[in-house]
Amino acid sequence: MLWQNKTKINRVLHPYFANERLLYFMQPLCNIRGFFSDSNSRHKARNGVGIMKWLVFDTSWGWAAVLSDNKLIKQAILPSDVGLNEFRSSLESSGMESRLIGENDVTLPLINNFRRYFQGHLVENWEAKWDIDSLPAFTQQVLKHVSNIPYGVTKTYGEVARAISNPRAARAVGRALSLNPLPLLIPCHRVLAQNGGLGGFTAPGGVETKKALLALENEVFISWGRFS
Repeated sequence: MLWQNKTKINRVLHPYFANERLLYFMQPLCNIRGFFSDSNSRHKARNGVGIMKWLVFDTSWGWAAVLSDNKLIKQAILPSDVGLNEFRSSLESSGMESRLIGENDVTLPLINNFRRYFQGHLVENWEAKWDIDSLPAFTQQVLKHVSNIPYGVTKTYGEVARAISNPRAARAVGRALSLNPLPLLIPCHRVLAQNGGLGGFTAPGGVETKKALLALENEVFISWGRFS
């Protein structure tokens, strides 16, 4: 199913990323037992290769971030057009340090791809390894399936439920997607309601952000298909 929306996109989203919205979005993941170590006052999470940090970078839609130990990605935060200091302060309230990635730093493929995505490029390989092992088994199953939905394609919650051999679990699929810590990498915005509606979206900006992402992909997909 190709999302049809010909509305021209404003490349910078409206302000929606106040501190409370960021913390609201982070809470489902942070509450999962074992994701952060409560025994450490700074919540330093290790995965055998380094200390988790927020990598903060600019995109054409605003400031974004990923939580990484330079090997695995644990969480991604979609772009915000609030100021850098406010954005970093919100992230660091989780107990994790943040590191600013300069505009001219092109050494990290995932961040390069985030920037390319919001510039209107078709990105199909994020060149990143991610970790969702701390999530419930059903949620992992749903997210792994949704991670394979191609650019320019959408599915319904029911179609995802049937694809994972649980046809009556459409609502449970929606709940699982609300725990998605890796928007874009796991494109939960490509999962829609059965009646053609957008369904829900728990990232900052809610359904309006979902709508904007789908409109961007539709525009890029049509252009790419026309000239390929």
